[in-house]
Amino acid sequence: MKKGKQIGIILLGVTLLLALLYTCNKKQDTTAPETPTVSDSSKVDKPNDQSSTAEEVEVEGEVEGEEESSVEEVAPIKKGTKKQSYYVAPLDGPLLLSGTFGELRNNHFHAGLDLRTGGVQGKNVMAAAEGYVSRIKVSGGGYGKALYIQHPNGTTTVYGHLKQFSGAIQEAVIDKQYALKKYEFDWYVPAGKLKVTKGQVVALSGNTGGSGGPHLHFEVRDKRGNTVNPLLYGFDVQDNIPPFVKSAKLYHLDNARYESYGIFANTPVKKDQTISVPPGTYGVGVSWVDYFTDKLNRLGINYAEIQVDGKTIFTQTIEDFAFAQGRYINKHIDYWTFSERGIRYVKMFKDQGNALHFYKGSGKIEVKDEERLEVEIIAHDYEGGESKLKFYINGDIKAAGLTNGGNDKPGSEKCSPNKSNTLRSANAAVIIPKGALYNVTYMGLTESPATGKAISPMIRVNHAHVPLHKSATIQIKIPEDYASQKEKIVMMSYNRNSKSSSYEGGRVSGSYLVETSKSLGMYYLTLDTVPPKITPLSVNQFLSFRISDLTSDIKSYDCYVDGSWVLLEYEPKANKIFGYLPSSYEKGNHSLELRVTDGAGNTAVYTKNITI
Repeated sequence: MKKGKQIGIILLGVTLLLALLYTCNKKQDTTAPETPTVSDSSKVDKPNDQSSTAEEVEVEGEVEGEEESSVEEVAPIKKGTKKQSYYVAPLDGPLLLSGTFGELRNNHFHAGLDLRTGGVQGKNVMAAAEGYVSRIKVSGGGYGKALYIQHPNGTTTVYGHLKQFSGAIQEAVIDKQYALKKYEFDWYVPAGKLKVTKGQVVALSGNTGGSGGPHLHFEVRDKRGNTVNPLLYGFDVQDNIPPFVKSAKLYHLDNARYESYGIFANTPVKKDQTISVPPGTYGVGVSWVDYFTDKLNRLGINYAEIQVDGKTIFTQTIEDFAFAQGRYINKHIDYWTFSERGIRYVKMFKDQGNALHFYKGSGKIEVKDEERLEVEIIAHDYEGGESKLKFYINGDIKAAGLTNGGNDKPGSEKCSPNKSNTLRSANAAVIIPKGALYNVTYMGLTESPATGKAISPMIRVNHAHVPLHKSATIQIKIPEDYASQKEKIVMMSYNRNSKSSSYEGGRVSGSYLVETSKSLGMYYLTLDTVPPKITPLSVNQFLSFRISDLTSDIKSYDCYVDGSWVLLEYEPKANKIFGYLPSSYEKGNHSLELRVTDGAGNTAVYTKNITI
């Protein structure tokens, strides 16, 4: 009996060993298991970490009797924790927003908060913390009059679109402008030269630069110069209205027409809709908006996620970014739909060529035949508000495929992002540098006869829906009939949607006029021999002039009173040059001369004897 028991134990051991060997061999022989796949490695980044590496995802073999998943799951959305405030508010009263951090703008993400000033200029702007002025920039575009303050904690706060600076800062600015004899300048102020205290009035709010109305643009930048959402630093901003997911698109990611149209095959989807599609890989694009306190301003979304069958497969978290990353917004959105129809759909999947660190998960949805998936889009705000849009996908091998948009004809020249590409026609060339394209694209250059004020053929890059990350160089041959006037020739671009032309500039290089641009489209040359027009509005202690030019921008201007240079401001939005005479000018008669030069080098001169 004892011997039989021993034999039984030996036989059982042999049986288990054979079973183990069989299982190992089975795993080694399985070359194509039907398991979840990851077609694009996720970027796993912490806020302020923009040197992330791809996360490697290893997928184990299937478990018998357990239904396999067709989605890659990631951690649910997690919003940054608001820090105890080191700062005070830069404006008095409740902080109301007209623009949010990371909001989608043309070719860039909004780098700060736009704080309302009640539609007026002249509100006191306070230093958010103690420190010193590190930079002052005055420009007719961009942030207009802007102030940068360096703080002991290593951060920098930025105040833009100012009407004027205050106290010692204003005095230093005027001294600098008179020393340079220029209104516009960019001054990196020596450390400690202009110290400020927390809450000190440093400026008055305004509407200068690229502002569309009176407000204060406010930023917080970290030690590396990257901009960070100020809401994470404890600023108390009212937010009473949840975000709103307006509409969505379903993209067939296996059916991309980057090379000819720069777009995926796609279709709009509605709330609770069921859509049948062939098996394949799909992604979602979303159009959404947030309002905070009212519906006067359409604000951006910083936190969002996609869930498939209740599992989070993709998250978007916009809390910080480097300024060099700004143009990746054109891969963050469906650029074709925006350029063609003016609607921004955010891609809730990681598209090729997109180097942003905002995402976790690939966002790619693998759809199988006879499979039904529940897809839910969720947008979040800082106060816990959210909005959802849910729809369903049916995998059906017999379903009609999605279609591509676009009617733009591709060119014959294959252009690669990994090398410099040159497009040529009889009278022009466009050089697209290495790294300017995000994808391989077929492009070309076509010419059509001159129309309107054009003196050259109309040069068109026949793939205007392709965004550029770097500037292309455009060269258009100067017609022989105008060779003697080549210094008066300027390059223009034409927008077929608005049916309007814009001044681009240009410099003469041999027999060509050359300019750079980050926008592809239609270009032509025109002759500009007409100087700007100067219309006096006020000529006494306060000087004001309206300036207009038919073709080009105002390149420079100078005002002299009794032969001495006098500081005047230029506001391009209003086409005005204006300012007060310095108090050093006594009452009596004085001679005034204003000289204004346009982009083609044409100069207008206005002179008058004035009495103050």
